[in-house]
Amino acid sequence: MAREHDRIRDEWQAVAGGWRRWEPLFQSFTWPVALRMTAVAQIGAGQRVLDVGCGIGDPTLQVAVLVGPHGRVLGIDLVEDMLTTGRERAAALGLAHVEFRAADIATLEVPPASFDAVLARWSLIYVDDVSGALARLRRALDAGG
Repeated sequence: MAREHDRIRDEWQAVAGGWRRWEPLFQSFTWPVALRMTAVAQIGAGQRVLDVGCGIGDPTLQVAVLVGPHGRVLGIDLVEDMLTTGRERAAALGLAHVEFRAADIATLEVPPASFDAVLARWSLIYVDDVSGALARLRRALDAGG
């Protein structure tokens, strides 16, 4: 499993520069997905949200705008270069309540009931043990999340 994790991380690391360069184009087709996700998750002001597999910050940054400065958003990803781009984008938008952290959904440990919502746009397709990952994410959700 560690080798598969490393392979996935390395493949995404190799394309991180392209994601940065082509971000406006990617936004054109990922934005509708982000809007739908945030609507279904009922993201609102003051919430604490975890975005799993956040890449360069989509939909992490959209969520940060929705939760506002009294909310908190944590975006996790395997690829540090993707996270760096996310951090730069958040800083450019003045979104100080967003954190980008290198973490693996397969081994993620966060305090129980620490988030109101969890988003995972395309990250679960890369997880060997989806049931285990979903169980960890469920534990991270507060009651009603």
